[in-house]
Amino acid sequence: MKRCQHTYWANFKNIDGYLFRFDTRIYLKPVSDVLSSDECIGAVVGKNPGSALPLYHSDGITPIDIGNDKLLPTLKSLIEKSYNNSNMSLPERKYIQVMNLFYLCEHNLPIAIHKNMRFQKAITCKSECNNYPWIWYLWGNGRDNNAKLLNTFKQRFRTIKSEHHFYLDKNTSQIVWSMPDATDFAKHLQGMPHRKVLPTISYLILQQKNEPN
Repeated sequence: MKRCQHTYWANFKNIDGYLFRFDTRIYLKPVSDVLSSDECIGAVVGKNPGSALPLYHSDGITPIDIGNDKLLPTLKSLIEKSYNNSNMSLPERKYIQVMNLFYLCEHNLPIAIHKNMRFQKAITCKSECNNYPWIWYLWGNGRDNNAKLLNTFKQRFRTIKSEHHFYLDKNTSQIVWSMPDATDFAKHLQGMPHRKVLPTISYLILQQKNEPN
C-alpha cells in the first residue's frame, strides 16, 4: 500500500505541558518519509510556530496539519515561483529549514511570549547548529513592545553558519545582505510583495545549481 506524501514536516514535543515544534521542514516535492540523505537548500528564521499541529502523534518527525497557518504555504509558493523564474523544475528530496526565535506553538504572539517566559533557559532546536547555503530572516519589527521582548533571542543567531544572510528591510524595501540587528525591521512574509524577494531567491537557486558537486 502506497504511503501518503506530505510537504510540511516537523518534530513536535510536549515540554511541561506546552507544545513545541522543532526541525520544521518545507519539502519542495511531497515525501512519504524523511531520510537522513535529504538535502536542505536554504533556511528561514521567524518568530515562533503558529497554530499548526502534528497530523498524528509520533516520537519523531511527523507531517504537519497546517490548519490556519499561512507562513509555511506562503513560503512554499514563493520558492516554487523562484524555481519557475529560474526555468528549473522542483528537485526531489530537497527542503527549506524553518527556524524560530522560540519554538513554543501559539498563534497569538503576546500570549506565546508570556508562556515562553516561564522557561528560564531558552529551548532551542538542533537545526540551529547546521551550516546553510542561505538564511532569510523574517522576524518582523524590532522596535515594538513585543519585539523588544524577543530581541534577546536574536543574539544566538549571530553564530549560525551560512554562506548568505539576508532580509527585506521594511523601511527601505531593499534586500540587505547581512543578518539584521535586533532593532532592524526584517519584513515578515505577511503582506510582502513577492516581487521584492523573488529575484534574490532565484539568484540563490541558480547559484546552487552552478556550484560544482
